[in-house]
Amino acid sequence: MNSPISKRIVSSGPEIVERVFENFGNHLGRDEFGLAMRLYDTPLAAAAVKDNFSDGVWYGYQAEQSFYPASVSKLFYLAAFFGFTEAGNFTPTQEDERARDAMIRVSSNDATTYLFNRLTNTYGGEALDDTEMEEWCFKRRCIEEWFKTWPNPSIHTGIRLRHSTFDEGPYGREYKSRQLEGANMLTPLAAASLMHDIAASKAVSMQSSASMMRTLTRDWQRMPGHVADASEDQVKGFLSERLPAIVRCWSKAGHTSTCRHDVLYCEHPNGRSAVICVFSSGRWSADNQRLLPSVADEVYSLLVTP
Repeated sequence: MNSPISKRIVSSGPEIVERVFENFGNHLGRDEFGLAMRLYDTPLAAAAVKDNFSDGVWYGYQAEQSFYPASVSKLFYLAAFFGFTEAGNFTPTQEDERARDAMIRVSSNDATTYLFNRLTNTYGGEALDDTEMEEWCFKRRCIEEWFKTWPNPSIHTGIRLRHSTFDEGPYGREYKSRQLEGANMLTPLAAASLMHDIAASKAVSMQSSASMMRTLTRDWQRMPGHVADASEDQVKGFLSERLPAIVRCWSKAGHTSTCRHDVLYCEHPNGRSAVICVFSSGRWSADNQRLLPSVADEVYSLLVTP
């Protein structure tokens, strides 16, 4: 799917990054920003795309650098939910499905912890002795190990997915496991690659990809008059905030007191589409609501330019 529109990203990408640092460089370190993006002539599903994100023309800045992903990790847990189900390793209940939807739609950490425990067959509680702790941590690595079986190395290189997400922080064995294993990590390239596969109907299966897309849609949160609790809002201050209503959006944001991230797939009525992933770290990035929308503005101009 390499074409004039897709190749625009090669010349425009460095300019976008330089404008980011021109506008925000007084507060944003060059090592605190990561970007991966690709443009397409057609909607990914309609084009029956078979390639990987990194097989086509794309642009990245620190795209293979590992960042703490916050709630972007939930995009990977969503894929694992369907992958484990199709493989017969997990039989979801209605409560599991309710948790899955809350994990993505409103980024519920309670739902994520419940579902992560169910998928890994591990549960929180008091710290364990060394032998039991190692067995428990081993089981918690099953989602990460599952992604390592994917043939596209861009999805699993530089990732660590061994923990749930929390509003305040983990306690007991979940706290100890972070001390032993380190925090979750993702690269912008990994997140963009997975979003590409989901939108292209080739993550797990066509049917599962379609289900994931229904869960990831962000259009309901972008409707005029919609008011979201700050902890649930994945539009204001993120990539989709200033995109026109005619642009359809699917996304998963991540936000803590020390980071603000988003990975987005969008489609314009002119038939063009894009995958964008921005990771920004530091307390300034966490509080700033202009950086991510400004990047999406730049990509949108590439989509609509004849």
